[in-house]
Amino acid sequence: MGARYLLFAIAAAVACLSASASAQTYDAQQRAALAYYAQHYPAYYQRHYGGLRLWPALTQPPPSPTSPPPVTSAPSSPEDAPPITAADVGEIREDVAGMVSGESVDEGDRTLRGHSFPYPRLVDSPFNATNLYAGTSMEMYRQRDVRSVFRGGDGEPRELRYDRNLAYLRLRYGFDLAIVEAFGVGVDADFLAEVGANSESLMLRGGQTGYVFRPRAVVRLHRSDSSQWALRGHGTISGGIRAIPHGMLQSLAGEIDAIAADPERSGCLAAGDLACALEGRGMDTSQIRRRRYGGGGALTFGHAFGRAASVQLAAGAEGARQIIETAWGGALGATQVVAYGGIAPALDFGPAFPLGITAAYRFEMQRSAYEASEALGLERGVTTFAKNHRLSGGLSYTGRRDLMLGATVGVAFLQDVDSSVLELASSPASSTSVVTEQPAALLLSGQLEMRYFF
Repeated sequence: MGARYLLFAIAAAVACLSASASAQTYDAQQRAALAYYAQHYPAYYQRHYGGLRLWPALTQPPPSPTSPPPVTSAPSSPEDAPPITAADVGEIREDVAGMVSGESVDEGDRTLRGHSFPYPRLVDSPFNATNLYAGTSMEMYRQRDVRSVFRGGDGEPRELRYDRNLAYLRLRYGFDLAIVEAFGVGVDADFLAEVGANSESLMLRGGQTGYVFRPRAVVRLHRSDSSQWALRGHGTISGGIRAIPHGMLQSLAGEIDAIAADPERSGCLAAGDLACALEGRGMDTSQIRRRRYGGGGALTFGHAFGRAASVQLAAGAEGARQIIETAWGGALGATQVVAYGGIAPALDFGPAFPLGITAAYRFEMQRSAYEASEALGLERGVTTFAKNHRLSGGLSYTGRRDLMLGATVGVAFLQDVDSSVLELASSPASSTSVVTEQPAALLLSGQLEMRYFF
């Protein structure tokens, strides 16, 4: 009796092993048949199994421990092939959702070891990929105990201390074109609106609109299965107009006696017609025009630790020429040099959960050399030096390789050394003898962004 049970157990074990081997072989046959349909029956494959975009993944070996047998002959018709289960197709879809043309599961224009690198806000990316970008951000600038020095009616300097609060709205657009794998070009365009967020800031700082264009090029220096080095070069073209009510009030103060003696001009002032009240003089004293142009470059690096984690690094410099134009004081020129470095680690929890986390830090050093201006009272040039720290963190959707959709928040600690020079250009009432460093400023920001890859 014992021998009979032993023989029965051995037979059952052999049957289980045989069934397992048959299942593995059958799974390999299913995958081979699906690959054959994608190559020889595209219309049928498109209709039943989701489209030709899945084909690159089918050329990868299946995860089965048993190698699939070679397909020596085609089925007599697509209907004769073994059925493909939903689990097989779902697994392949998970790896290649939104795959850009020409990429594989593990490698692409911005993909290494299966990890798709984000484009961090503060760090230049080493990758060259064709994409279209759009974003918008809101920013709040706060600077406590700002010192503003100006001349009173008796010609003596007066000092005003206040909290400078500003609000910004930025619209950001960009486009990159990968001409070849190792070289690409692109351009960014930013549009800015700024306004004072309290009465003192609105009066003394006013508001401005501006734009920035940054054409660029990227050259790949080296690429391995997990890392990439690149050199980026860019130009900067920017401009804007700032309106400062303080300048207009100074013009009115200079004409107030003449206006009071002229009933017609007094009536214009009462009606709010400043052009009539000032007889066309001094209307531009509330405006400051700014132009800036320059360029620079950066060495960038990206490394993938695996499918889930990466880091990007960048170090670069920029030189620029800035010109501030005023109606009453002429032009004030400055030469600016900026050196910077940054790091941006990232995590991707996909495909199990399509969420990515990116953090970034950027350190900047800026030197500005302002020329002498007799009209502004600067008998000799003024040189300022600032160190700034910027941090950001963001969440993004990573369910598709061809889409980046996310939100970023940031904080910056800025060393304000240029506002005193700007105030010299804002009004003839500003003191021309004091150019001092102002207290550190805090900049908070929030941004929504979208980037689509082709």
